[in-house]
Amino acid sequence: MHVALLYPPPFAIPPYGKIRPPQDALPPSGWNPSHRWAGDEISTPYGLMSIAAQLETDGILVTLLNLYTFSWEEVVSVLARLDADIFGLSCLTANRRGVEAVGRSIRRQHPNTCIVVGGPHVTALAQDTLRHWSWLDAVAVGEGESTFRELTARHRERKPFFDLAGLVYRSGGRIHAGPPRRPIGSLDSLVPPPVRFPINVFLSARGCPNRCTFCASPSMWPGRVRFLSAQAALDVLEHMVSQNRQRMISIKDDTFCCDRRRVLEICHGIQRRGLRFLWNCDTRADSLDEEVLEAMCRAGCRRISIGVESAAPEILSAVRKRLSPQTVVRATDMAKMFGFDIRYYMMAGNRGETAETLETSIAFLYEARPTSFVFSILSLYPGTEEFLMAERAGQADREMFFSSDLPVFKAFFKKKGGERLLSALQWVLDHQREKEFFQYSIGQRRRILRRLPDLPAAHLELGKAMLAAGECGRAETHLRAALKMGYPLPGPVWNDLAVSAAWQGQCQRAEKRLYRAFDTWPHPLVADNLDRLHQWRRSTAPPPLQPAGHQDLDRIAAIRQPAEPGPIHPEDLPNFSIAAQSGNGTEF
Repeated sequence: MHVALLYPPPFAIPPYGKIRPPQDALPPSGWNPSHRWAGDEISTPYGLMSIAAQLETDGILVTLLNLYTFSWEEVVSVLARLDADIFGLSCLTANRRGVEAVGRSIRRQHPNTCIVVGGPHVTALAQDTLRHWSWLDAVAVGEGESTFRELTARHRERKPFFDLAGLVYRSGGRIHAGPPRRPIGSLDSLVPPPVRFPINVFLSARGCPNRCTFCASPSMWPGRVRFLSAQAALDVLEHMVSQNRQRMISIKDDTFCCDRRRVLEICHGIQRRGLRFLWNCDTRADSLDEEVLEAMCRAGCRRISIGVESAAPEILSAVRKRLSPQTVVRATDMAKMFGFDIRYYMMAGNRGETAETLETSIAFLYEARPTSFVFSILSLYPGTEEFLMAERAGQADREMFFSSDLPVFKAFFKKKGGERLLSALQWVLDHQREKEFFQYSIGQRRRILRRLPDLPAAHLELGKAMLAAGECGRAETHLRAALKMGYPLPGPVWNDLAVSAAWQGQCQRAEKRLYRAFDTWPHPLVADNLDRLHQWRRSTAPPPLQPAGHQDLDRIAAIRQPAEPGPIHPEDLPNFSIAAQSGNGTEF
């Protein structure tokens, strides 16, 4: 039994080679071929990796591939060499057209295989999807591990899918739905993906205690929030740090801090076990207090992302966001006492949005002063209350997900507001990518260090603030202190020490430090700094070397399979060989 689990591209990406893709899978109008793929969109969904981990534990031969940035020519070549009994495809709204194109190609090249699609998009549109996609055999609804394990067992024993819980399937030319599948009782019973794959993402809980109208989480994880036990979570983190050598981990729970006692137990456990790594998480402002923040800080957390959405009370009420702007400000001020990066997630275009409400949100950013923020415009996703309300009001139709080439469907602002609304909206559009905003002063960094004198990150961040102010000698004292105290990411620190040396005209010392940085942190920033330093030798001007920014720390390793769409190496995959080119020109 061989199962291939794939994360398809968003559409048929050029070049196409000899096989032209389906007309309805071409890039959307206005797509720029120089688009830079990055961020969470290119990462293999955690649920797909979890299914792979469970199947491998069952002794199933699994091929897990991320094809998100692969050209259509590469995708067709990969599929031709994957002879699997079952193909499982992960479908989000943004890649639904790519899923359809890949599914058609699989059916054409492997007519007798079983094709199953899962993910949040098809969970909400299971029967519609089967009606539109004639090549598709079944849709796994919601949480997929147990459903896929049972499906695989039945397929191996040549048993029908009749009444299989959590599955909507095609049989005898008709569409049938099995009963709803009960959520997995204990997440501790699952094999965590980081134990099977060298990834830096960890999901320690499923679900969210809140029911915001724009979010599809309740449709994927209905009922109460389920957690990995604190001890199980610590075991996974220890494996990631000790075995996988991860030094930067993203905890992707919807609301990491919603169980206060568990958060404290995890943070204190990280310290007791001597785990040295940096991490970030998403949470709500009303889940934070000084004790929790200090415990997180001492355990290595350096960035907290908070869903703020809006500062206008009428908008917060409309989307059922039970969080006041005053609570956000208090949480932000507390977090600044410990030197956290605080990122706000903001939204525009919610029901009732006007020029006044949007201006209120923009003004709030200048009042609260997070270290960074990112604005998004409300999108209508199947499985959300916003979509159901728009559908009932005749403002949206689920057929649009099968006929339109738009990757996502943005909500519309009311027309009233004129130039004032357009001006506010333009400000939002200019800030859709993450923007660094508030910066700590040297004085604030000194106060944080006095509060946390034994924290390597406090020394590092004071050193970086001094370096930015041109105080190179003092900066080096604190940067070296961070290294001596065991800061988990020495590469960026050596990069900043090289910047300090270069700014003082010490070329050879800067070069040695950059090579030390590159040994542990082969980041493009370091490579660029080396190029600039070598060019400086032919110039009298000081080299414009760049210190490591907070966003640079998000990527500390090369893109690689199966977590991201890196080159495919034949020796890493069972029964798979290919001689083609990956998107970056490397053989795979």
